[in-house]
Amino acid sequence: MTNCCFQLKGSVFTAVVLELHHYSEEAFVAELKQKIEQAPQLLQQSPIVFTMDKCVDAVDDIDFPGLIQQCRNLGLQPIGFRSSPTFNRAIQDTGLALLPPASGRNGSQLPSAPEPPANRPAPAARAPEQPATAQKPQAVPSKLVTQPVRSGQQIYARDADLIVMSQVSEGAEVLADGNIHIYGGLRGRALAGVKGDEAARIFCHSMEAELLSIAGNFLLSEDFQEQFLKQPVQVYLKGEGLCIDPL
Repeated sequence: MTNCCFQLKGSVFTAVVLELHHYSEEAFVAELKQKIEQAPQLLQQSPIVFTMDKCVDAVDDIDFPGLIQQCRNLGLQPIGFRSSPTFNRAIQDTGLALLPPASGRNGSQLPSAPEPPANRPAPAARAPEQPATAQKPQAVPSKLVTQPVRSGQQIYARDADLIVMSQVSEGAEVLADGNIHIYGGLRGRALAGVKGDEAARIFCHSMEAELLSIAGNFLLSEDFQEQFLKQPVQVYLKGEGLCIDPL
């Protein structure tokens, strides 16, 4: 035992991301109520992060305190914003966290397209270099879980794929920055590509999930087609929606 009042520890938790396109109080509240009615178990009392990257409104057109209060009135718990510099000052005035942008699989920001080279003189000719020895491709790291993931447990594979050799029970949650492989029944939640990897996939031998998510795009159990229930499937992102195919 120490005499410290507290310890600081890192943790991983699931938050709902609300991508704001434009803001109108009446329309926003109506749409949010509809979403909550569709998935009350997922959304009630859930932490929520706003992203502003696709918002077309001017900063003065958004009532940020009102936006936050409307979410709280409907049972959500706003914790922060991901934003472009345009909105940063207004967001700081709300007292919520200003979070870094979504990152790629290795925790770094997704690279932008290279800029075209400026006009400059051609370099002087050089003697041909010897071809470099080809490097061996690096294996993608993975986290292996051999025991069942029980209700209330959370397993996270950071910067790696997750392999579960048994079942994921109802009320359990498995997350990975890469792919998720489940060699048993999936009855809980599975979230792949949690750092924004849109190429991540979920594979399982028996689909009975409460929720599926890839790079923040999700499906709930009521959205699954009956033909895939208790079947071996793969789940992947196509556009802004998830697709389920049989294995």
